[in-house]
Amino acid sequence: MTRKKFEDLTITDDFMFCKIMQDSAICQKVLNLVLGDKIGMITKITYQKVMDEGNNTKSIRLDVYAGDDAGRVYDVEMQAADQKNLGKRMRYYQSMIDIDNLESGKNVDYNDLPESFIICFCLFDYPGRGIPVYTFKNVCMENREVLLPDGMTKVVLNSQAAHKAADPGMMAFLEYMNGKVSDDGLVRELEKKIEEIKANSERRNEYMALSVFESDIKREAREEGRTMGLEAGRLATLAELVRSGDISLEKAAQKAGLPTEEFCKRTKLPF
Repeated sequence: MTRKKFEDLTITDDFMFCKIMQDSAICQKVLNLVLGDKIGMITKITYQKVMDEGNNTKSIRLDVYAGDDAGRVYDVEMQAADQKNLGKRMRYYQSMIDIDNLESGKNVDYNDLPESFIICFCLFDYPGRGIPVYTFKNVCMENREVLLPDGMTKVVLNSQAAHKAADPGMMAFLEYMNGKVSDDGLVRELEKKIEEIKANSERRNEYMALSVFESDIKREAREEGRTMGLEAGRLATLAELVRSGDISLEKAAQKAGLPTEEFCKRTKLPF
């Protein structure tokens, strides 16, 4: 798949989303929109944060990782392709966030774990129930009014159900993800920010360098295939396309002629 031109990037493109959310004021407004004005002042923002705890664990890269003055942490992800494993990936992300927030070399005090939120903006309906906003917490199955006080909240937003959003601001944001620009205040602010980023030559050069880097990875995978064998090279190339979001996991497995689980096992992708 041909990479988008810099001029064509929107909020749903990973590069642009991360750049927009580096603006702490915008980041706070987006989080407040999702969580209902419940967050504190944003005190830190890291984009494309890599978490790798070693010991042969799989590293992850979080789109936007933020913290507020109340000690809460937020992982915010833009998901354009449905790889059919979002729930399990959110579970793994949570585990890595928890490890990252416990200081190594000290006695573990689980009370030190911060309240955490994993928020995924999706261009698809992952749970498949036609709801614009899905909020997940751990509940007691025998009495659903009882919540497990584990401090974890996961939110999945579904732009395909934008028209069902009760809150006008949420509807406008989800429609904006779908390409519709409105007079909503936050949407206008996001449009202005995108225009500023596109007018910035350093951001353009950064995007172009990233594009070249990713093209090199794909080319190296293909070249590696010539020495390791056609099949291995094909799997490596498909795996890189999945990682870059250019193709879904299910589609890659289909092109490889393998069950999804077997494809993941051979390419070391999460299943």
